[in-house]
Amino acid sequence: MAFLMVTATYPPWKLPDLIDVYTSGNAPDYPPFLHTVHHFVVQDGYYKNYGIYECEDDKLVEGINALTKRFYRYSLIEGYEYKIEPLLDSKEAMKTLGFI
Repeated sequence: MAFLMVTATYPPWKLPDLIDVYTSGNAPDYPPFLHTVHHFVVQDGYYKNYGIYECEDDKLVEGINALTKRFYRYSLIEGYEYKIEPLLDSKEAMKTLGFI
């Protein structure tokens, strides 16, 4: 299984706008091969959200596309930014880099 992390930042005064988008019911559904593992929120001036998702290895590109479709609607709010990053397990990374 592959993991994807979505990191989003936004100013605190935009939280009501984000809640409006979130509760609108217009979000595309996650496909069945993409699962939410956990969401974290921290505040360091701006709010920062970390979303961790699990995806079938052979569906990685489709998983990134699904997350992009879901998070794009938030990016229409001024000050909201997000990025999607594939994550490697540390042991898998060491294998990939030839260390073990």
